[in-house]
Amino acid sequence: MNDKKKWQKTLELHEELGPLIRAYLKSKFRLQESDVDDVIQETFEKVFSKLESLRQKEAEKSWVFSIARNVTLTYLRKAQRVITNYGEPQEYDDDENRSSSLENIEEAIAAAEKMEEELCMQSCVEKGLAEYERDYPEALCPLLVTLSELKRPIEEMAAIIYRTVPETKKLLKRCQKEKKCYPDYFNDYQKAHGLESFCWLVFYLKKEGWDRKEIGALINKTDGNVGMTLNRCKQKLMPYLEKCLVDCES
Repeated sequence: MNDKKKWQKTLELHEELGPLIRAYLKSKFRLQESDVDDVIQETFEKVFSKLESLRQKEAEKSWVFSIARNVTLTYLRKAQRVITNYGEPQEYDDDENRSSSLENIEEAIAAAEKMEEELCMQSCVEKGLAEYERDYPEALCPLLVTLSELKRPIEEMAAIIYRTVPETKKLLKRCQKEKKCYPDYFNDYQKAHGLESFCWLVFYLKKEGWDRKEIGALINKTDGNVGMTLNRCKQKLMPYLEKCLVDCES
């Protein structure tokens, strides 16, 4: 593979996987933007330099995730060494603050050990939900309408539904216009489109830590109805997601 082809392939992988790795680094380790930029850059520099060693196309995502994990671990361990060198990169008022900072980095290093598997799961869930949406396109609107009412930034909404920001704005505008056709939105929408149209929404809320009472208050259902909805949605979604458990935990 010549450098031009390697560069093109690296750009494709960066475009596909870079945003996922970036979001993971920022949410999991709370790195500063400049540090995230450095990790991403080094990750894909290594992808470019080692691309010829990749033999199986189907393994390319896990291969990139493995490189990102190793780069992140190196970065965190370097930060750990700096913190143990008193006064660098910042002065600490007492041993307790220094110990706390070191402990936080040690926790981050432990979390990074699982990074490859978690990135694999996120990528697989993205693919599974995209397939679910193709079968049940009505599932996007309850999710988008809810995220909008929760005042989530459009960039965050785009990331959740795996779309660009312009695409998300267009979809949200359509969903908000459609909402006006349903006086009792959640009940009427489900009657019109079926339980499947709510599964992505309840899956997301459950993933975000909402309990049954909170979900029920939002979608006008009792705790018992929410429980039945979650169970039925699990049955609907699992065929789209169960492959992740095999591919990412093997």
